[in-house]
Amino acid sequence: MSPTILLTLHREMKADDEERVRTWMFALQYNGILKRAEIRVDYTAKNGELLDDGTGLDLSF
Repeated sequence: MSPTILLTLHREMKADDEERVRTWMFALQYNGILKRAEIRVDYTAKNGELLDDGTGLDLSF
């Protein structure tokens, strides 16, 4: 079983978010912090509601 990391960002998705998360994932793995993990990034609207428009990221390593 791999750990799950859940991130909620209080903004809309930006074009480079996936690249940034993948860089962070690489660093976690390269430095021996985690061998594998599931990472979920969700975004919220200005009013605090979770955006459910398919813009979240689901990544794993």
